[in-house]
Order: sequence, then structure tokens, then C-alpha cells
Amino acid sequence: MYGSSNSPRGVYMEKFNDLTKFLRIDYLLDEGMRNIWIDEKKTILSLSQDKLKIDGDFEATGTFTAPNYSPSFTDLSISGDLTVGGGKITFGNGELIHNETDNQLLFQTSTFLLDSTTNDTNATFALFAEIGYDPQLAFYESAACRWTIGSDQTDSHTMKWDVSAITGGATKMSLTSSGALTVADDVFDDGNAPTEDAQLTNKAYVDGRIAAEPYIRKAEVTLSTSDMNSLHSTAITILAAQGANQVIVPISCSLFIDRSDLTSQSASGADLFVSYNGTTIADAVIFYKRRWMYLETGDRIHHMQGDYSYSGTTLTAGDNQPVTIKLDSAITSSSIESMKVVMAYWVYDNS
Repeated sequence: MYGSSNSPRGVYMEKFNDLTKFLRIDYLLDEGMRNIWIDEKKTILSLSQDKLKIDGDFEATGTFTAPNYSPSFTDLSISGDLTVGGGKITFGNGELIHNETDNQLLFQTSTFLLDSTTNDTNATFALFAEIGYDPQLAFYESAACRWTIGSDQTDSHTMKWDVSAITGGATKMSLTSSGALTVADDVFDDGNAPTEDAQLTNKAYVDGRIAAEPYIRKAEVTLSTSDMNSLHSTAITILAAQGANQVIVPISCSLFIDRSDLTSQSASGADLFVSYNGTTIADAVIFYKRRWMYLETGDRIHHMQGDYSYSGTTLTAGDNQPVTIKLDSAITSSSIESMKVVMAYWVYDNS
């Protein structure tokens, strides 16, 4: 049997057959927290009129429900660790957290928020995987995995977008650490332009189309005073040879000429040639200027287009040849400070 008594110190509950065992609460309960003593030893439990405080570890082996008193909720303060022996924590509106499947923690709710707006710091959501394993995010529709985004550790940590539950299982787009982006199929704009014009596509597709079609390109080189002084003996390459069977077809060539303010170009016999591989023969020239810059009094811009019916005497004369600029005789030394050469061209496959 048990009995109880009140004293100035508090409330006692004693077992009549063993008076050494009793429960003691120091002082009568009020709004302040009072320790609970058992067998003259202070426990980790404290009570007040409306609170229970645990100053150590709390372990629940069954279902634990936090009390709810209207009009406000009662707080549960735990200073130590919380161990849940079951597999589920349920909140008042039906949201829950559970680990009913081993090595899996499930949040059952419609929205998951990570809020650091009051901490003056970045909001970071990090995925840590063991070395050699992939950190990844999987997107499911019910039980079906639709997409996975992850870092493939077996492929130099390449980021991959997969139609699969496994990173690298069915990759549709990948991005390497050096910035190379690869897509499995074409990339399209919003469809407002014709399909052919709307294709942005990957680099391999674009390179293939450029190689197959006569797209206009630009080559540019700037010649120094020294280059100009020796241009009659040393040709300058405007565009290097493009490979076997590839013919550079120049469309136009513009010269931006910075003439010296101190020295006039007074050599009357210097003709200028733009041709294949340094040629200064009239029958093989592409662009030509006779008596180039002779007695010109200032800076000049020259635009040149083809004036001759042929630039080669065989069908393969232009195959794998560089386009160069050269003079057939010397100009007045230091009369030209610099010259920028800009050539528009396309490349033809002469296979």
C-alpha cells in the first residue's frame, strides 16, 4: 500500500512496507520549476504547474505524444539527446518523419523549406557521398523515377542529367569540370523560326555543318614596320592551309594602312599580291595592287576583290595552300608603321 503526506518541504509518497523508498517534490508546485527526488537522489525531471523539464537523455520506446492544451501548445524542452525507439514522428497537421525503411529518412509533406533568411549567411543544401560513390538528386512521380541529377565519380566528377535512377544510367546532358557541355540530341529554340534556322544544337553538329556548307568566315593579321620592310622577301600568312583537299576561297581583302608621318613610300616598282603560298606571279594572284602606296600622303584603307579570271593552272592548285600577302620589290624603309589585313573567305572541299 502507498500513502501520501504534505509538509512544508513538499509532497511525499511512501511505501509503508519500506519507508526508505519515497518520492519527494521540493516545495509546493507553482510557476517555478521544482526538481523531483527519488530515494533522496535528484532526478533529471523538473515540474511546475504547467511544464515538465528533462535535463538529460530522453528515450521513448513506444508512441510519444506531446500534450496540446488549448488555446496554446505546451513546449517540450530537452537539454540532452532524443532517442526514438519507434520509426515515426507525427506532427499535428498530419506531416510526419519516419525511418520505417532502414537507412532511409522520409519527410512526408508537400513542401520542404530551408530558411536562412535570419542568419545572415548562405542557404546551403549539401549532399555527402562516400569516396567513389555519386551524390545525386532523384525526381520521382509516385514510385517511378523520372530524372536524376548527379556527379558521376567514375567519369571525372562530370555532372549528368539522366532519365534513370542511377547517375550515368541514361545520360541526356552532361557538363564537365572544364565547362564542356554535351547533349544527347538537338537543342531547339521556341519554334518561331524555321526548324533549320532554329537548331542551336551541339558543337559537333555545328562543326559538321560549317565543314559541309560555304559559311563566310574572317581571317585577320597585323603587320609591323619590320614586317613591311621585309615584305618583298618574306611573305606573311593571312590564313594557314586548311588540310588535305581543302581550298581557301577568298571573297575580299581589306587593308588598314598606317603610313609614317616622317617617311613617304617613294618606291614606284613595288606591287602587292595576295595569293596562295607567297606567289607573286600575275597568273596565280588572287588580289593585286600595282605601285602600292606610291607617293600616298597619309593613312589609307584599301578594299580589294578578285580581278583575275584564274589563280591556278591546275585543278588542285589551291588544295591545302595558305593565303599570303607579299610585295614583289621593296618599299621605302619605315614608310609604313603598320598594316592590318582582314580577309573574308570560305573553305571548299575539293575531294
